[in-house]
Amino acid sequence: MSKLDFETRLFLFVTGATIKKEKKYTIEEAKHNVVYIFDSYDDFIDYFLKYLEEDEINEYLIEETIYTISKRGAIVAFKGLCDSLITKIITRRELKSNIRELSEEEINNIHSKGKLTPLEIVKKWESFDICAPGDAIGSVAFRCSYFNNCHDCLMHYAFNQLEHEPIDLAGRISVPAWWLLHSGNFPVRRDVFISHALSLFSEYINHGTTAFFPS
Repeated sequence: MSKLDFETRLFLFVTGATIKKEKKYTIEEAKHNVVYIFDSYDDFIDYFLKYLEEDEINEYLIEETIYTISKRGAIVAFKGLCDSLITKIITRRELKSNIRELSEEEINNIHSKGKLTPLEIVKKWESFDICAPGDAIGSVAFRCSYFNNCHDCLMHYAFNQLEHEPIDLAGRISVPAWWLLHSGNFPVRRDVFISHALSLFSEYINHGTTAFFPS
């Protein structure tokens, strides 16, 4: 912090910035006001190079994480934006390495068990406009901040395994609404879930039964 001039220190104080001394990448979402202080632009770039390959560094994107620059050359950058960008790049790298074209033998083997390939399940999910559930990356909403688009998110999730159980969400869902609400392993379309939940609630009101809900 020796390269922070008085005006920059005052600016950070007035705007409520919290300085994080330990510069360590984490996948957890940081508070919006947490910042890193880098003594120079080279130190700033080196932080990203600790986790990314040199050819993955896009200075234009990286510079979008900068909050302000002191008169002495210190870089003040948002931790949340820095780490989110790193996660996106790492995820994109993993996506490319995980996705592969299945052989005809593998596809036939998957189909013989009545299951779907990753590409087939992605097409199914996309046709019903559903989201991948939360996983090691984070919650459903959290995953949205780490992918460029829904397709990449679904592809990343689907290729964690080579075969998937078929699903059919076209009609009424037979799975209890409370299970859909609490299960983290079932990708669900919001409008279908709400419709089913309202239907169960209406039945509960009309018949006065608690059979639809866990005790």
